[in-house]
Parts: sequence; C-alpha cells; structure tokens
Amino acid sequence: MRFEQKIVLYHISNMEKFAVKLFPQHSTFFSLNTKDCKILTHIKKLCLTNHLNWLGIQLWPNENAKEFIDYQTHVEEANKFIARILTAEKAFLYADLFEKAPLNTLGKILLDLTRQCKKPTMILYNASETVDDYTQNSLNTWALEKYVIVDIDNNINIVLLLNYKNNQNKIMSPGSTAPNRQRISRKADRWEENFSALSREEQDFILMKLLSYFVKVR
Repeated sequence: MRFEQKIVLYHISNMEKFAVKLFPQHSTFFSLNTKDCKILTHIKKLCLTNHLNWLGIQLWPNENAKEFIDYQTHVEEANKFIARILTAEKAFLYADLFEKAPLNTLGKILLDLTRQCKKPTMILYNASETVDDYTQNSLNTWALEKYVIVDIDNNINIVLLLNYKNNQNKIMSPGSTAPNRQRISRKADRWEENFSALSREEQDFILMKLLSYFVKVR
C-alpha cells in the first residue's frame, strides 16, 4: 500500500460522488455489482461501451442508466464477469461490494479481484465485514491507494481500494494550477497544525461548529 487516507463524509449518499471523482480515464466501463444503478447518475462522461452485472437480483431497466449510449447487462458470478475485463480495451472495473452482494462470498470475490484484475479497478466494501488475514494481505499488496470513508451520520466505515495511482486526484490535490494546489496544501497543513495545538475541549467544539455548518450548506 503506497497511499492511505481517511475521508469523512456526512452521509453515505455522498459516497458515489466521491468514488466517481477517483475514476481513471477509460473507454470501457465494467460494474461488477450494479445494484440500483445510482453510481451511473454521477458519471458525467459516459463510455461508449458499458457492461453492467448483478450479483443478486437484477434491477433493470433503471432510469439511472437511460443515458448510456451502449450497454450490456449480465447476471453472473463474480469470477465470470471479472474475466470479461481481461481482453477489453482501456477498461475500468468498478466493484461496489458494500451491500447487496451474496452472503458469505465477500472474501472469495475480493481474492478473485486481486488475482485477476491487473487493469484499473476500484473496490468498495464495508469495513465492518470480517476479512481473513490472507485476503487482507492480498488486498494490501494489490492496492496502490486506500481510502476509508467515514459516514458520520450512520456510523459506517467504507473501505475504497484502487490498484492504480490517481495522478490527477482533485480531492487530495485541489486547485486548478500548481501554485493554487501548493497554496491550498500549505493552508491545510497550517490549519491542521493550529487545530492540533488546541485542547480536546476546543477541538470538539470547533469540529461541532464546522460539521453543523457543513450539514446546513449541503
């Protein structure tokens, strides 16, 4: 693991928006566990070719995917669907295993992903799910970037793994130009240093005020 970051979001509904911002450039999109297609509403630049799979009940057709130019639907086991990406051109696999995945299969699916997926792949799963040491070590070796998304409204932690390095990560490097990114980075470091120098009582109060403002403006 080369990079790890904890991200705090107010509500899990923001998770798809966050994930899409980390998508790499690609021309063929694969969704392993499409569920209710909500992720599709946040993708601004649609691919010409899209493969949507359901690991459980197929929730299709869905209004969230009406704008797709071309799509193929699948209802098949994870390893069979993962094999489709191996020969696809400029492919990207989005594997949302946070919910609605078959019970007692998370560990096997995660291992299949780490063993088969060499092309850009994003994995999401619930941090509270039990993953054995062997699978966890495989994930740590496979992933180049890791984010732990903290949903403070529902007290849920989501693990997000990438097997590619996001060189244009606008979330962790905001700003339109290099000078702007450097300025924002210095400001964030300064705020973090000042905040850490406060007492715990002051930290709790200021954080409460900031989160209250965040909720109000959202």
